[in-house]
Amino acid sequence: MSNFRRVTIRGRWATGGRAVIVLVAAGVVAAGLAMVLGATSAPSPDELAIQSTIQGALQARMTLEVPPARPASGAAAAAMASQMHARVDAQIGQYYAAGPTHDRMASALHQSIAGDNAGQSRYVAGGVDWVHFDSITINSADAQVNVHAQLWNRQSFTSSTGTTTETNPRSVVVGRYALHRDASGWRITNELLSIESGDRP
Repeated sequence: MSNFRRVTIRGRWATGGRAVIVLVAAGVVAAGLAMVLGATSAPSPDELAIQSTIQGALQARMTLEVPPARPASGAAAAAMASQMHARVDAQIGQYYAAGPTHDRMASALHQSIAGDNAGQSRYVAGGVDWVHFDSITINSADAQVNVHAQLWNRQSFTSSTGTTTETNPRSVVVGRYALHRDASGWRITNELLSIESGDRP
């Protein structure tokens, strides 16, 4: 009996009021996100777990570099940056398997936090508007997933003359993921994101 399963899910996870929320099955709610399904059958537990992992990874990408507060400078700012670095280390492993993809994502977030703390720019907010799961292909303990997602953030820049401006880029990205299931659940082993439209968030 084959363990191969392919499903195409026409639906999206939505974080705001822009999508009509349809509860297809009891308990299809994770991390405050609702899923709108156009498929004729409910997704399997593995498919739901995969969707949750990818949604969590995208949310982490857009929020872990946003400081919980903004101390002016000095020891308080350094302590906050240290807490943010620790939060990256604690959370990235929830979504990414140990390996190059995990290390690359953690390094990018650590560098962004360090640059922000040095005053090069200020991340004010960030998030994920929605994630559309185009297809999920499961073969035993491995999966291939294609998604579209809309990501956003808000950054504040202060020039050498003291002028402060803000940008709020939004973009639709195409994501291609490989995941593996171990004793801890489904974790991302490879991730490729490219911008389909909009600005780089």
